[in-house]
Amino acid sequence: MTSDFTLISYLNDLNLSTRLVKISQQNDYHLHFPARDEILEKIPSDDRGLVIIDVDDPDFYAPSVLREIRLKTPFPIIGVIDQIQGSWRRQAARSELDLIIPKSLLEQNLAVVIRQICNGT
Repeated sequence: MTSDFTLISYLNDLNLSTRLVKISQQNDYHLHFPARDEILEKIPSDDRGLVIIDVDDPDFYAPSVLREIRLKTPFPIIGVIDQIQGSWRRQAARSELDLIIPKSLLEQNLAVVIRQICNGT
């Protein structure tokens, strides 16, 4: 059911990236790690997917980049950060991000997030 699911990951975190590869292989997800200059060219048009952006990386977490991604894909955009703070929650509400969560929480709950996206909840 989720083999047509696409993960687009803008991360420079080796541990989380490795975990995403493993999860993608286990579930037959499409996984893309575009370079900064490929961000606007490598967004597939699949029906279901998720964009993950490292909020700690200024190359990926820039307002202009987020706006372009939002315009080019219907996928939810999740920002990941080492540790969540109250100001980040407010910033997510003002930015193009749908959610900001700690990297560890995404790693532990990625399957649940994907199921919710696939089920439309």
